[in-house]
Amino acid sequence: MKLIARTLLITIFSIALFAGYSSDDWQSVMVVLIISGFLLLLSFITSKSNSGTTGYSGGASYSDNNNSCSGSDSSCGGD
Repeated sequence: MKLIARTLLITIFSIALFAGYSSDDWQSVMVVLIISGFLLLLSFITSKSNSGTTGYSGGASYSDNNNSCSGSDSSCGGD
């Protein structure tokens, strides 16, 4: 869904840039450029802040109750 919104915002932004450049009338497209640019920036900022969180809540936990490990066994955390 965010990809569709970003694509739409980029399209609106680029059409407004082209319209302003071709007609040399920036006052008519300035509001569209500001709003679409702000929403596009906001969509990237919110995706970066949400990318660090995961939905995994690990149902199983691991505990090593095996007391027969030697000190040099690397699978038991030794050197």
